[in-house]
Amino acid sequence: MKFKGVSLSASLLVLVVVVAIVSGAAGFYVGSFQKPAKPAGPELPGVIKIGVLLPLSGDLAEIGEKMKNGAVLAAEEINNAGGISGRKIQLVIRDTQTNPAVAVEAFNELVNVEGVKVVVGPAISPAVLSVAPIANEKKVVVVSPSATAPAISESSNDPGNFVFRVVGSDALQGEAMAEMANSMGFKKAVCLVINNDYGVGLANTIKEKFKGKVLMVVKYDPNALSYRAEISEIKSAKPDVVFFVAFVKSGSKILKDARVEGLNVSWISSEGIADVAMFSDLEVAEYMVKVGMMGTKPRSPIGTPAYKKFAEKYRARFGEDPGLYSDYTYDAVKLVALAVAFAGEYSGEAIRDALFMVSQNYVGVTGPKSFNEYGDVPQEYDVWKVVYVNGEYKFEIVGQWTPMTGFKWASEH
Repeated sequence: MKFKGVSLSASLLVLVVVVAIVSGAAGFYVGSFQKPAKPAGPELPGVIKIGVLLPLSGDLAEIGEKMKNGAVLAAEEINNAGGISGRKIQLVIRDTQTNPAVAVEAFNELVNVEGVKVVVGPAISPAVLSVAPIANEKKVVVVSPSATAPAISESSNDPGNFVFRVVGSDALQGEAMAEMANSMGFKKAVCLVINNDYGVGLANTIKEKFKGKVLMVVKYDPNALSYRAEISEIKSAKPDVVFFVAFVKSGSKILKDARVEGLNVSWISSEGIADVAMFSDLEVAEYMVKVGMMGTKPRSPIGTPAYKKFAEKYRARFGEDPGLYSDYTYDAVKLVALAVAFAGEYSGEAIRDALFMVSQNYVGVTGPKSFNEYGDVPQEYDVWKVVYVNGEYKFEIVGQWTPMTGFKWASEH
């Protein structure tokens, strides 16, 4: 078997299975995995650095902070269990400000100053695509917990195969959103999307998969002061549904303007706004309920024992529920640590090769993470709806989409 030119022998495959079994025994592997899987090769450093690039300010600040918490929780668990071959891991965390240019600066600092060989993040697709050429040049592994643009999978953007992600491509999420609209009988749609690789990539997939007519694609500037003009244009088009791809801060501004302009149509959103941070403005929350705001997000299997254990630990540590992608960030750190342990050396090429191997039998709290030749993973999606129940706004899961079964409603919605 080969992954991006790396041969996986039968003996190594058995070793991966053994490591995976160890990982499932008590919530996590690395502390009890006391010798490298490859005895030959340089020793691991005394402290193993894992870079973390997340949006701790800007359009995704609220989500980024909770993602950071997921990374911190994973690192603390690994270190409390004995680290990697007795060595502690150190998270070197930098704020990307939800800005690709800042992400590049921070990535260069991690690589050139801190000597980091593996980075969890960046979070957004434009930032991942911006750092990918540097990652390939410097031979540094990038594992994004949340970047979903289909372009990330293209070999031209990652010729050395150093870029991975533990969340599925929007080639899948766009199909899920379109199929959801198809099942609800919508015939005329407008795509309102953030003007970057994430938004444009989803719009392209939706246009391909939606059986009705996409009247227009409106690409918005996240730094604009007002979106009244965009909303007025959409209202004039008289769509049945608006496909919405946005981040929290700019998305909230758009929905406030939509409320003022009286745009009372159905909305189907991607995961970019699927966080309780959207409810901090009651006018936005009320509007989301009024229009029956629905959407998709990468599935978090909250009913499984592993996920329940993660959520309990997260609440105990941070005093709140996990947020959007905090669970995926947790899994990214755990998987990176396992790859370092398996590689037995701290080099980007060794960690890259190990990621392909160990991922084949790795099941995180968010599900299986077996990387294909593009560094992508399989993905299922929850379908959510904003509701107001017992004095509380929340995202209620009302259905699911999988590549195998397609779109299905829950028994009640």
